[in-house]
Amino acid sequence: MKTRFIPVLLLLAACAKEKTPEEINTPTPLITKTYTYSESENSNVRDLYIIDSLEYNTNKQLSKLYSYWRNTDTLEYTFPYNGNGEITEMHIRNEKNTSSNSDYFFYYNKDNRLDSIVQKEALEQFYSLLKYDSKNKISSVLTYQTFPGDLTLISTNDYYRNTQLDSVVSKNLYPTVLSTMRYVYDTAPADARPLLNFDRSYILALAHRTNFKTLFATSSYANHFTNQFVNPQDLAIRNGTADYRVTAPAAPFNTKEDVLNKFELNTAGDVGSYRISYFNGMYHNYTYMTFEYMIR
Repeated sequence: MKTRFIPVLLLLAACAKEKTPEEINTPTPLITKTYTYSESENSNVRDLYIIDSLEYNTNKQLSKLYSYWRNTDTLEYTFPYNGNGEITEMHIRNEKNTSSNSDYFFYYNKDNRLDSIVQKEALEQFYSLLKYDSKNKISSVLTYQTFPGDLTLISTNDYYRNTQLDSVVSKNLYPTVLSTMRYVYDTAPADARPLLNFDRSYILALAHRTNFKTLFATSSYANHFTNQFVNPQDLAIRNGTADYRVTAPAAPFNTKEDVLNKFELNTAGDVGSYRISYFNGMYHNYTYMTFEYMIR
């Protein structure tokens, strides 16, 4: 069976009223641990392979995340914030492989709107420019690989919406891997209820874990976590269809996948578990997560 890692966004049940940024960034209750499992196709056997341990500062913002990968690496994430409570940096350190360390820097305009992201790796650096529509909603992201005195556009992400996020089109512009991925949103899971995205810094860490290369890299499945991070007022954890096309001469192909999400609430009414499945007509991929919370 073919499997791959698809990390998961925790969402909290909330009232249907409009939420303020403060309520979005400091949800209650707070997660303390997350357990990530892979599931075998046609089997109920779950294989635990990642444990996340979360720590918060006095403002109830995620300050440190320890991600323990079974038999391999431990990643430590740290998150500084500005005076408006917005994340300004994310630092990732790998205790066994320092060459995979990463540093992210987030820049805001005078209205505290996220306008650009710089990602620094050991040997590479990337720059992402965020563009907005007339309603101050994200419309596109241009990502460049930076070289001394030069910027090379490597990917674009375009966001389409009516009253909510409807689809995302991502294009990989590397000449050797020209590809386009279009994810069309369908419906929110029936048991998702009116949902509010969890701590944005944790979303950001999950986005990084989905694709270590760049937050906006094109892949054969949607990076829901990147989409959720740049669209904090939209629910990006929804069922849908991913259409992935590679047009590079070396290996042209096209594949479609159905993406299904399922939530289960615990006795306190919080999300107790989350399961995401991908099915392309040939095989399934499943990831399952459970959550522990800080005592209220």
